[in-house]
Amino acid sequence: MSKSPHCPVLKKKKNNSESRFNNLGRDLQIQLHQEVLQVIGEELFLLQVFCLVHSRFGKLSERTRILIFLLIRVMVATVRCDEIANERFGCLTSDAEWLDLENDVQAGSVLGFGKKLGSIVEVHMEEYDKEAVYFDEAVRKAKRQLLESRILNLVQPAFQKNLSHLRTKALEKFKTGLDQSLESGKGFAASVRETTESSLSEFNQGCADSVIKQADWDYSKILEKVRRDIEDHALSVRESKLT
Repeated sequence: MSKSPHCPVLKKKKNNSESRFNNLGRDLQIQLHQEVLQVIGEELFLLQVFCLVHSRFGKLSERTRILIFLLIRVMVATVRCDEIANERFGCLTSDAEWLDLENDVQAGSVLGFGKKLGSIVEVHMEEYDKEAVYFDEAVRKAKRQLLESRILNLVQPAFQKNLSHLRTKALEKFKTGLDQSLESGKGFAASVRETTESSLSEFNQGCADSVIKQADWDYSKILEKVRRDIEDHALSVRESKLT
């Protein structure tokens, strides 16, 4: 059976089309900064992209122009959302409220830590949302997640430091409470039980006060450490009274 004489021609046209589209893709990368990113007022960028596609590639098929438009839109969104995210992260690292909070928590536990930190994080995330609102949704959301992850990684050590202070306070509260309870004449077992409940309750409240809504930080491990601290001290006191 003979081959269709039209097959080579069709294949050649397809290859030429693919080659032309690839060349256009490379050209678009150059034009991206030269033309599209010169937009004054980022809310106008889609209009400029649309005009660019139709003025430069008006002779191409509608399908190809749509693909080019979508390509440019994603490229612009990627570049600008990256820039906006980096700017917001830089602003946070020099934010006076954040620096004050970070400094305060080094000295001791901070009352209302979670509310203060959460508010700081929220302000910078909202600023990102405002500046990135006009860009491709998928790109915008992906870059937002990366920004939020960077911010949470930056501030989490302060959260851990606050929990460390709370751990120390819980143990000191237990020691003081146990001594006072025993001095009042209450039995050892009852004193340990009541003082443990009081100390852990205060610790849990402090931890809940330290978390922020933007993160799902878990403090169960440090809670177990506090329990062991209390148990070890209670055992030490018991042994000292038996000797």
